[in-house]
Amino acid sequence: MPPQAQTFTLTRTINAPPSEVYYAFTAAAAWRQWCEADAQTDPRPGGRLYVYTPGYAAVGEFTALEQDKSVAFSWDGQREPPTQVHIALQAQGGGTRTHFNQIRAAIQAAGQQ
Repeated sequence: MPPQAQTFTLTRTINAPPSEVYYAFTAAAAWRQWCEADAQTDPRPGGRLYVYTPGYAAVGEFTALEQDKSVAFSWDGQREPPTQVHIALQAQGGGTRTHFNQIRAAIQAAGQQ
């Protein structure tokens, strides 16, 4: 049987406006604070994302951005299968309904065809 991609979906309401949640996923300063890591971002389609912490590094590329509404990027972390991430943001009261979807590529085990 061929390997299957894995999907992880999470929906939460965050007590912050969409502009702050969008910033958290697109700004290097926010990644540094959130992950306690070094980070660089170029938030535009085709722009790169780098996150470095002792013992771990990840690179990605922003694939789609809609100001305060959605963020999508690839994520390729050390010793992890490549991943596609899409975050949809929707204002809800004083917060943001956040729908996080991650699709991890299927990895074929050694010796399988």
